[in-house]
Amino acid sequence: MAWPEVLLAFLVVPALAEDSPQNYTRIYGAPVVRDAVDYVEPQVRDVGNTTLIFMDDMYFTKEQYDLIFEGEVERKGLIIKNMLWPREKGLPTVPYDITAGVQSARDNILKAIGNWEERTCLSFRPASSSDSSFVRFVTGVGCMSPVGRITPYMPQNVTLGSGCLEASTVIHEIGHAIGFTHEMMRTDRNDYVTVVKENIKSANKRNFQMVTDKVYSGYNVPFDYSSIMMYNTRSFTNNGGLTLKAKDPMLQGIPGTSRRLSHRDALLANRMYGCIDMWATDCGLEKDYCKNDGFLSKDCVCVCPAGTEGIKCETVVGGYYDKLKSACNQVITKEGQK
Repeated sequence: MAWPEVLLAFLVVPALAEDSPQNYTRIYGAPVVRDAVDYVEPQVRDVGNTTLIFMDDMYFTKEQYDLIFEGEVERKGLIIKNMLWPREKGLPTVPYDITAGVQSARDNILKAIGNWEERTCLSFRPASSSDSSFVRFVTGVGCMSPVGRITPYMPQNVTLGSGCLEASTVIHEIGHAIGFTHEMMRTDRNDYVTVVKENIKSANKRNFQMVTDKVYSGYNVPFDYSSIMMYNTRSFTNNGGLTLKAKDPMLQGIPGTSRRLSHRDALLANRMYGCIDMWATDCGLEKDYCKNDGFLSKDCVCVCPAGTEGIKCETVVGGYYDKLKSACNQVITKEGQK
């Protein structure tokens, strides 16, 4: 999927109640980022009683930002699970509201929700008057979403501007809303892609910042060029050149082409939200029943990644990306060379 440069929208977010048990502090300055890409300070805005930090098509509270990018959290016990949506009737559930401004995209929003429900144990339902925390799809400029559930005390806006109404774009934005950042922000990304910082617009270098290794590393999901959360290879270019180069040139054409969740996207969501363990218990199977990054489904069968076969995905028959490689790609060898 080709991701256009995202315009950061000012989101109208209801202020927290004065007597809210959650007290957000204003940010003075920003933490130092140690990364291969020159740091550019994120945009910081006070909205009501809450300070939000904006980066590309994502926004964070101070505690979330410090956790995800710095690994610095003052409040004991604040871990990634605090950003996840709670369970209702045994399933992690995201209430949502589609406002009047995006009714024209209602079918695409529901298709995007359906893709998440089909591949994970996440459940989405229309918000009711008793819901204080829910995802609200609104119109605005560009695409924008919070990362995870930012607070139990107010709704959070997912902005869908005129260029953000395709189902694939909504799938991506919902990915942020349930807790995903961007694939090329992973701590191990330098093993898979080279960030060409001289080709990146200076104002957008922050979009290539890496998350701390304390956040997602425990889920053990391999890097995925085909992730719905992956940038295309010329995102935020200042000269038309590549901003991301795949370490394996045979895979250069894959990033940014996905139109729905990849296998590894679904695997990450299912591990984050405890879906696989829940299904294993319901099915009476061991938690590591499926092999080679296959995962158990609610139907008690293994969902296997590309390149594997068998009831348990136990047989490797090819590569994960084999069917995604361009037909134009070929390895050219010269006789006599090694």
